Amino acid sequence: MKKLFVTLLFLLSFAFAKAQQFDDMGEYLKFMNKEYRSISKRSWKLTQAVAHSKRDKTIQKRKQQLIKAINNSMNRIKKAETVGGDEYKNETLKIMQFRIDIMNEEFEKVIDLEKIAQESYDAMEAYILAQEALDEKSAEVELQYEKAVKEFGNKNNINFTDEESELGNKMRKAGEVFDYKNDLFLIYFKVKINEIYLFESLEKQDVNGLQQNANALKTEALAGIEKLKTYKGFNNDKSLILAINKSFKNYVKMADTYIAPITDFLIYQKDFEKLKTTLDKTSPNKRTKKMVDDFNKKVDEVNKKLKLYNKAQSGLVNNANKFNTSIANSFDNFVQKHIPKD
Repeated sequence: MKKLFVTLLFLLSFAFAKAQQFDDMGEYLKFMNKEYRSISKRSWKLTQAVAHSKRDKTIQKRKQQLIKAINNSMNRIKKAETVGGDEYKNETLKIMQFRIDIMNEEFEKVIDLEKIAQESYDAMEAYILAQEALDEKSAEVELQYEKAVKEFGNKNNINFTDEESELGNKMRKAGEVFDYKNDLFLIYFKVKINEIYLFESLEKQDVNGLQQNANALKTEALAGIEKLKTYKGFNNDKSLILAINKSFKNYVKMADTYIAPITDFLIYQKDFEKLKTTLDKTSPNKRTKKMVDDFNKKVDEVNKKLKLYNKAQSGLVNNANKFNTSIANSFDNFVQKHIPKD
């Protein structure tokens, strides 16, 4: 899995024969580096939006702000005097345009896939892969700029030292955090999707669907528990693994505890409705005592099973809501802990 990675270059010393030449080249490099690094910081802000925002309206707003900042920066660079050849300036402008292309293509793909990600495991996986592709493209841009700076320095006899800046360190760590989180999230969602299907069956009162999806939920949850045993904590932080494991155990409990009373009532209800239909079609003077007694007995039974159904359904919904909120908070807390806001 690709990791978001960036190495930032800080110019430490310039070797020129005359002070004026040094001042001219130095000021030019400061200007170019300031313009581009401001865009890198904006990109980091966008990464933070992905990490911390709850709705894509905020992320879209940040995207538009980034594109505007890139265009403004490109205009300033185009108007500035060129020093030391055109290659560095042209390559920087090309890289900035590439950033805009990424925002309009890869970024939009991520937003579009997010809308359908919850529909299936394949859709969620495609969404996660699109996120990673966006990170990879962003890393590629940074490497291209790094290369352009090195080539400019070599051409103009500039001495510099490679160091990773505070921002570069943050972006690299963000990539590591998202890689780890995405791996675990796909393991979680492979189980979670069966819960989604389960509730769709409940809404339709589909007995076969409920039974099949409950069995799948339990099977996948047990497999997920085993899968989690192969994972280690992130920088000794096992909180996400423990939270997912707890969620999987709860899925097993859900399948074992709540589904049987629900399906039992739905099956019994159908039988009751058939009996009621038969009784309704029989004229009162033709109804036997046994027919009436059987019906009244069924009424008592269906009412008992209805109470169990309501209790099971309420327990299922409340349990699911509780753990869904808990696991969502666990993923959010993990990201916020390891990618803190500025």
